[in-house]
Amino acid sequence: MIARHCFPNTFFEDLNTLFETDNLPGVNIAETDEAIFVEVPVPGCAEDKIQITYENGMLSVTAEEAEAPEPMKYLLKSSRKYAYRIPIPERIDDQVQPEASYTNGILKVVFPKSKAARPMKISVKK
Repeated sequence: MIARHCFPNTFFEDLNTLFETDNLPGVNIAETDEAIFVEVPVPGCAEDKIQITYENGMLSVTAEEAEAPEPMKYLLKSSRKYAYRIPIPERIDDQVQPEASYTNGILKVVFPKSKAARPMKISVKK
């Protein structure tokens, strides 16, 4: 067990800031008039190992990939594990299923915006 006094007073506060939305490494969130786009890195994971859920304004992405065991004694064994919780703006259309795709280690999720959140063009009457 590591005593807390071994670390600077801000160690645990700095650790918590790593998990704020602004500091998620490699996560991109963008929007157009029609949709909100989220890109999440999950390199080295097969599509069937990625779980995506959306609930109460929060997108959760988890993935875990362990290399296949071989009949030998390992001193070091690599594995990959990812977990993201990303807040999504309330402007999405909850009646339309978001679309997800996975290419080159990047998971892309597209949330269509609700019609009320889309910009509306207003014409001037003559």
